[in-house]
Amino acid sequence: MDVIKIAAIKPPVGGRSKWARDLIMSALEIGLPYEPVPMHQAERFTVAFAPQIAAKLQALAVEHKIAPADLCAGLICAAQRSESEPPKPFVLEPSVGARESLSRVRAILHPLVAGIEKAIASKGIAFAEASTGSGKGMLVAMLGLESAAAGKSTVIAAPLQTLWQILDDLRKFEELSHVRSCLVLGRNNFVSQIRLREWAEEENHSDLLQWIEAGGEPLSEKAKKAEQDFGVKLNWMYEDAKSLADELPEGMMLSPGDDEGDMSEAVYQRLRTEAKDSDLVLCSHHFLAAHIQQCIIHQGKLGEIKEDEDDPTAFGVLPIPIELLVVDEAHMLEAAFAAVYTSTLHLHQLVIDIEHSKAIGKKRAIASLQPLSDSVRKIALSKASGRGSTIGPANTFSGLDERIQEAMVGLNTLSVPAKDPILRSKVRYAVRTLNAALNGFSTIKLEVSPVRLYPAITSGRSSLESIFKYLWEHVGAAALVSATLYTNGVDGGLSRWKLSVPKERAVFLPAVIPEWVTKPVKLRSDRVSIPPDDSAAWFDESAEKIKSIADGAEGGLLVLCTSYLAVTEIGARLRESLGERLIVQDRSTGAKRCADQHKDLYFRGIKPVWLATGAAWTGMNLTDDRDGSLATDDRMLSDLVLTRLPIGIARSLTHERRKSLQGFSAVVTEAVFQMRQGIGRAVRREGVPDRNLWIFDLRLDGKEGWATTFRNALKPYTRVKGK
Repeated sequence: MDVIKIAAIKPPVGGRSKWARDLIMSALEIGLPYEPVPMHQAERFTVAFAPQIAAKLQALAVEHKIAPADLCAGLICAAQRSESEPPKPFVLEPSVGARESLSRVRAILHPLVAGIEKAIASKGIAFAEASTGSGKGMLVAMLGLESAAAGKSTVIAAPLQTLWQILDDLRKFEELSHVRSCLVLGRNNFVSQIRLREWAEEENHSDLLQWIEAGGEPLSEKAKKAEQDFGVKLNWMYEDAKSLADELPEGMMLSPGDDEGDMSEAVYQRLRTEAKDSDLVLCSHHFLAAHIQQCIIHQGKLGEIKEDEDDPTAFGVLPIPIELLVVDEAHMLEAAFAAVYTSTLHLHQLVIDIEHSKAIGKKRAIASLQPLSDSVRKIALSKASGRGSTIGPANTFSGLDERIQEAMVGLNTLSVPAKDPILRSKVRYAVRTLNAALNGFSTIKLEVSPVRLYPAITSGRSSLESIFKYLWEHVGAAALVSATLYTNGVDGGLSRWKLSVPKERAVFLPAVIPEWVTKPVKLRSDRVSIPPDDSAAWFDESAEKIKSIADGAEGGLLVLCTSYLAVTEIGARLRESLGERLIVQDRSTGAKRCADQHKDLYFRGIKPVWLATGAAWTGMNLTDDRDGSLATDDRMLSDLVLTRLPIGIARSLTHERRKSLQGFSAVVTEAVFQMRQGIGRAVRREGVPDRNLWIFDLRLDGKEGWATTFRNALKPYTRVKGK
């Protein structure tokens, strides 16, 4: 950002920098002429602008042969005069480059582009739903590049795996290559090189040690591309270390307070520095959430900052304010913000970690944790709780406050050796979680695991309304893009509620769902004869049907389950009959690694059967993307099975609050979202052969009103009777 001394007639007492910048930007965007003003009445102060805008103001001042302060005062006056006129639409005509960039976006999305631009012009927040495979990434890239090229502070936020694709899409806009783009990552995207080396040497992990000795170079092809094309170093990425050591323990991520000599910290800080000199900043949802958290923490200090301070982004790498925010995979944004304000402590595992350590005072620490574990288990299993969990403020549970305080005393007296940084990190996390449970602002959730009844305590915010309110107050306009924003392709009320978007700023655009996305999907009517109850009989019949589908499948089969228990039980029943075709996801392997196994089997001519859960519902792309691969021959996924409707799998504190306010309808609406995301795995490119969709859940055919909501969401798909 460049700081310029400007002037204005009667500026407001507070927030004058933002007030002046908005009016000047409005005047430049609309093309208003400079109006001379009586400068003896003007007040002078400084304002920070993006480098392109600062350069433009300097050039205009030279052209008019006046001082930049006089020019800015005249532009502010001109903008104020035009405020009563209807806002002019944000259009693509200003330059040849803009028209060229629109041509790179698929024509089917052009109406969506027009709607988003209209919303941007009125400082609205656009909800833009478009099917997976429709070209959303190019739309997101174009919006970001054109906004940055116009001198607006612009941020694109998306999950990390999506950011790699957006970076690739940015490179395709040659006419906007002058826009400086930068990717920023959070500390949790990196490993601590020091702690990782200690663990790898202790475990004698040769692959990891070799990677460390080579400098932690990126292993992902997408990360390598980003390094080459954007000139950024992406060493010591957590996902690379995880790909080499799937059993990588917690505590390996880079964290605040780590040794400044840690090479990972140097990479992290370098990205932050480069972002401050960039026109367009790309970050993850979690990074955006952490940025807003830090701004709120320092908002008292922000209010005291002198408005002529050189660095208006002193508390974060992202601009304040963000003039245009583009969010891809926007349906996942609330979860990222919730994660920043929520922490979960698994008490049984913590006790085991302390017991197996060489920490001094571990007997006392374990003794202090036992009463808390017993209390959590007792409350979670009480009749009043139901289904092994309950939520509320800590002081609503008799005796829990005292048990938490006792546990904190025991943990604070624990002396962990410096050579055990992993346990030190876990203990700090535990103390922070327990302290948050007692701070008076948190809601806590007490629960036990479904089989072994291990206790866990979650503390955090059940409402993010004030957090998102702060975000939207500091965002000029926004585009929220996703394949799943509307309950049934029309109603976006839940998405607006989740993200606390002000009703007066929300703009719901018609969803873009091309026929080629829905037409190949054939909805089968075959069901399991009993409702899903996790009984042995239900697992038996589900496994039989999956075996039958696998026998007749033309390609790969993805089976989406709602729990690891279901994956394990069904997998045990299919292991012998399916042999090497079977992929059973568990907590240690994860969805990404299973997806790689699925693709590897398919490329070897084997029809894979992947029993999946978790992230497989939302983020996996099972497409044959090899060079020369034809869509018409793509059978990497010929059949998709939903073992049950995903009712009740949303368990966040924010969801629990919505459920308390809206009842079961909130559960149903959330489950429809999840179902639509799961079905989105079926078709990821135009022209693929037919895909069979199997939903085993007998409740789908029920007469209950909520079942109709699911059936309505399935209307776009062709029904096929029988097996």
